[in-house]
Amino acid sequence: GIGDHMENPDSAKAYFDVTMDYYNQSLAICESMNDLHGMANCYMNIGVVNWRLRQYEESIAYYKNALEVRERINDRTGVAMVLGNIAYGYITISDSGAVNSEHRILYLNEAVRYGLRSYEIAESINSVEHKKNAAGYLKSAYKKLGLNNKALFYADMYIALLDSFYNKRTSAEITEIESKYRNEKQLLEIEKLENERSLQNETIAR
Repeated sequence: GIGDHMENPDSAKAYFDVTMDYYNQSLAICESMNDLHGMANCYMNIGVVNWRLRQYEESIAYYKNALEVRERINDRTGVAMVLGNIAYGYITISDSGAVNSEHRILYLNEAVRYGLRSYEIAESINSVEHKKNAAGYLKSAYKKLGLNNKALFYADMYIALLDSFYNKRTSAEITEIESKYRNEKQLLEIEKLENERSLQNETIAR
């Protein structure tokens, strides 16, 4: 299985090379038939393979191809999902040690831009799953940008959406996830208070 391949980097690379070749062949067939749904799925699958190989820039490029096709066929659920994937991709790249502070902010701003679009579309089609995911991405991006008020807003939205989405899961799982986000929310509130206190001290010192 995939897990066996992932234990050996060389084996994993060979496995995903074969998988990539299969998806590229499928993409060529879909393009020759002008099968837009098939093309969108192939772009997504190739994006996922690149992601597994930690080739995040390439992954995002294929996700954007999928986004363009899904917009053409008016697949709004698919659009909301892909926008969220792209937002998460930019957040992941921003965490890379190879990215300088200037580029990090640019990537995080892109994450916010795509995350907001995902959130808005998910809300318009009443997709709790994709709205929840987008809220989580926006919380992370705003937190990394130091915009704690906005991060808190989307942390609250994420928690509020959990019960709706996980209504078939055990209460223990829901409690665990909610606890994680409440803890993060408390840390954000503490950071916010500390920043406000620091500003007040600076004002008094003047």
